[in-house]
Amino acid sequence: MRRNILHPIEESILYSLRHTTEARYSQLMSPTNLASDDFKFHLRKLVEAQYILKTDRGTYELTDIGKEFANNLNKNARCNTEAAKDIATASRISNK
Repeated sequence: MRRNILHPIEESILYSLRHTTEARYSQLMSPTNLASDDFKFHLRKLVEAQYILKTDRGTYELTDIGKEFANNLNKNARCNTEAAKDIATASRISNK
């Protein structure tokens, strides 16, 4: 099951993998400062969404779907920011 809205930790993992062909669990977890169980939860969500896969070597890499999604992360973030601004503006107008 693919998800279009990801937790910031999941976006961070995809962003990290976007800049390398593969990475170990510890390499992906280190910048997040999360406990192992918490990080594992987010990693598992990305595997279930088929954005990443665990290789036979024990490393993680982006799938083709994950590459496409990761390449659009900045564009998606801009769209979400613009949508949030539009919602805030509409809310201010309706409260007047």
